[in-house]
Amino acid sequence: MKVTCQVVTTPTVDTAGTSILLSLETKKYLLGNLHEGIQRALLQRKVKTVRICDIFLTGKTEWKNVGGLLGMLLTLADQETARKADHQTKLEEAIERNRAFAEGRGGGGTPPTIPEPFEKKNLTIHGNDNLMHTIGTTRSFVFRTSMNINFNEITGDFVDEFLKVHPMKIYPDGYVQNAMDTSASTESSGMGFNGGRKRSCNGEPIAPRTREEVLKNVVRDMFNSVWTMDTLIPEDELPPNEDTPVSDLNTLPAPLALPKMVRAPWPAAMVKKLPQSKPSAASLSYFVTLHPQRGRFLPQIAMELGIEPGPQFRELTEGKSVTTPDGRVVMPEECMEPQKPGKNILVLDIPDRSYVGPLLGRDELQDEGLEATVFWLLGPEVAKDERLWEKMQKWTQATNVVSSPDLCPNAITLVGAAKAATKLNLLHPDHFPIPICENDPNLVAPEGLANLILARPQQQLSILPKFKVQQLPIPMTLEDGRFDIEGVRAEAESEYIKLAKEARKKVENAEQPEGLGEMPGNEVEIIPLGTGSAMPSKYRNVSATLLRVPGAGSILFDCGEATLGQLARFYGQEKLPEVLKDIKCIYISHLHADHHLGTASVLKAIYQVKHNGKPAPSTPSKAVTPDPEVTMADAGSTPTVSPLLDTPDDIMWVIGLGKYDGLLKEYADVEDIGYSWIRYIATEEIRTGQGKTLRYLEQFYKALNMLEIQTAKANHCIGASTCAFTWRDGFKFAYSGDTRPTQEFVRIGQGATLVLHEATFDDELRGEAVTKKHSTTSEAIKAGMDMDAKAIMLTHFSQRYPKLPVIAEEGHGKQKMKVALAFDMMKMKVGEFWRFEKFIPALRELYKDEADEEDALVVIEEDAKPENTIKAQARRNEKKQKREDARAKNNRSEENQRNSRGGRGWGKGAEGSKQQPRKLLPTEEVIAPFDPATQSIPKRSPSTNQGYF
Repeated sequence: MKVTCQVVTTPTVDTAGTSILLSLETKKYLLGNLHEGIQRALLQRKVKTVRICDIFLTGKTEWKNVGGLLGMLLTLADQETARKADHQTKLEEAIERNRAFAEGRGGGGTPPTIPEPFEKKNLTIHGNDNLMHTIGTTRSFVFRTSMNINFNEITGDFVDEFLKVHPMKIYPDGYVQNAMDTSASTESSGMGFNGGRKRSCNGEPIAPRTREEVLKNVVRDMFNSVWTMDTLIPEDELPPNEDTPVSDLNTLPAPLALPKMVRAPWPAAMVKKLPQSKPSAASLSYFVTLHPQRGRFLPQIAMELGIEPGPQFRELTEGKSVTTPDGRVVMPEECMEPQKPGKNILVLDIPDRSYVGPLLGRDELQDEGLEATVFWLLGPEVAKDERLWEKMQKWTQATNVVSSPDLCPNAITLVGAAKAATKLNLLHPDHFPIPICENDPNLVAPEGLANLILARPQQQLSILPKFKVQQLPIPMTLEDGRFDIEGVRAEAESEYIKLAKEARKKVENAEQPEGLGEMPGNEVEIIPLGTGSAMPSKYRNVSATLLRVPGAGSILFDCGEATLGQLARFYGQEKLPEVLKDIKCIYISHLHADHHLGTASVLKAIYQVKHNGKPAPSTPSKAVTPDPEVTMADAGSTPTVSPLLDTPDDIMWVIGLGKYDGLLKEYADVEDIGYSWIRYIATEEIRTGQGKTLRYLEQFYKALNMLEIQTAKANHCIGASTCAFTWRDGFKFAYSGDTRPTQEFVRIGQGATLVLHEATFDDELRGEAVTKKHSTTSEAIKAGMDMDAKAIMLTHFSQRYPKLPVIAEEGHGKQKMKVALAFDMMKMKVGEFWRFEKFIPALRELYKDEADEEDALVVIEEDAKPENTIKAQARRNEKKQKREDARAKNNRSEENQRNSRGGRGWGKGAEGSKQQPRKLLPTEEVIAPFDPATQSIPKRSPSTNQGYF
């Protein structure tokens, strides 16, 4: 049997922890930390995940260790949904072929084979205390049923057909362990609807009696529910949501009538609040033992014992006894080599030095002759503890693999994104900086340890059949692990380098366009940290944008997974604390996971640098008593708020849907992320002008030198918002979040200095944009023009279509609105937006060879890939033909483009337009009014090479 351990990640700012992939012949296990950024790392390493059946989380239940888990589960579940759809298509095709065969239309031979019934994939997450509570906090926006996902707060040994996993919970020195309060009353569980649960004889739901039962029910209903879209309940059983007004208690009840039945939310979303928890000090490690291996079969001895070669040989190798013709019973061990003991693999997670003594004192680690491969996952400063190195010296038969932020360099992990940034850096180093990395570790390991290996990504240790260590290659990386900047630069095409130099020269020699120098907010800086949609990819992270307003502070608009790592890569470890201190507000547009799964880690990092991890002081005279009735599901009422503080600069402001405050508050039960310093303002209350959190607006305006905030409903998902922020100096910033074009956003964004607008799909894919409630490129630009905005930046590009969107080189509309495309970790001041049009020819050259689709997020093994079906291939060919037709029609001369420019009008079939300008792109539906100038860059034909868009 072949067994390998592969180091997927080591501690860097891209990947905060260590992940290890244990691979056997038919199963895989992931051990260690599932930190933010794990999906991008798996993709970058081309790690195949389809056979992962169990994940064993190590360390404490903190966001730095589990922050990437939810995103990965959503991605795997969505892949299973696609696999199920493909299976259904193949099933229908097979049934049709069988019908044709039965009717004599299928030719001769045997009838086609019907595929086996679809089987859901099983995945179990094993972890520490509070794992289920952490997952349960996300119940309002996480619901998947395509996989059987189970959660196990592991206490006893795990055993399957290949191995045994023995968990070891370690507590720090001097810690007195108290039993977790497992009682959960009906009040604490807050059950409003128990679809699928047992009910009493009078129909009332039976509330679970313990905290553990409540949490198990919640996470079960998030991933393994039998709920369907046609599940109905009486309307009056629904909890109020952000769009439902709370009824007046003084209103007389309506006459009795038959209850109106409405679609029920999935059961977990009906749980108003989780039982209260508390942080756990336990750190989880594992002692893994492979089952003993049978010895090699000895056929010569078997024949000497009177056994004829054939079926009886097979029975002996399977461990069965056989009987010879003369009646002798031969046992397997009589003709096989002695059994080989199972190999040991240890994963020891030590968060800080207070855990070293309790871990090394465990009975399981006292054997000095231990033969094992030991992975040491060390927290900051732990590598300085001499006791660890002494233990390694005593374990002469063990191989020690050490992963530590002090011993492992902060090298580039996401080399695909770094490659894109490096090539863009040739265009203009000020706007497209190279990601900052540190290639030298902080400490040097002690000398003289022959059995010591420092962990590196893509390091593979062969456990069976023979121990071997090898370093798998990493593209664009030198032998010592450093990112090959010069090699990437050398790959750049000469034509691109030429155009890049010309663009820089034009920028240096050009004068700032008239009027832009007098624009308010000229020095405001925008830094896109994540410009992709739905899920992370090799080249783009998920949504996050930093807006830095001099003298007023910074705001993060959305905060997708790994935003903190992007900030660290952009500013470097030395400057990062200063940048974090300047962030005064995080705005969350809606509750899709790609827009907020990085919030907890950013909040905690700000909490550490601003307050050194110390909670806000209690001020009874000014404290606001939280409303005990406010729950996560009560979005129509007021979220819980922090106590009033004397110094507004100490407050961390969070603005988002009311129920998101409930999520943060519930997670604060598990980990101190600085919730006591947070002041929360609900977007729906800003929109309606009603609600208790509005009392804090004046204090917020004062803290950020702001004049006004406006929000409006987005046309995307329930609770999604668009917003406009106006500062006292007149600078106005409008952000779309995710949305179809809406008049309300145009209204609140009127006169914006800068608009940040999603442009998920190119115009030829407008049908998909409508279906998925996103905007196309021309629709986003049209919204900016309708606002009379000075500049607009397009972002949130589809990860499936890595193409360069088409924009004009000379501004848009009568106001010549400046347009820029967002790239991860680019930087641009508002007064510099005019420069971007100078970059367009070079960008067109850089991305002329592009793939129609980017790599799959998580690589699927060849034998598990869904086969191409006739229908699926036809759909792909149809889309490809549409794109080629659109590009052919759009490829007209500059003279024709100039002649076609005129008044603004509607597309084909629109009424009330006196002039019918040329179509932007052929679509089945009418596109919103547009300026013909939005189309001046001819598109390219698809190619097999990959690009950023």
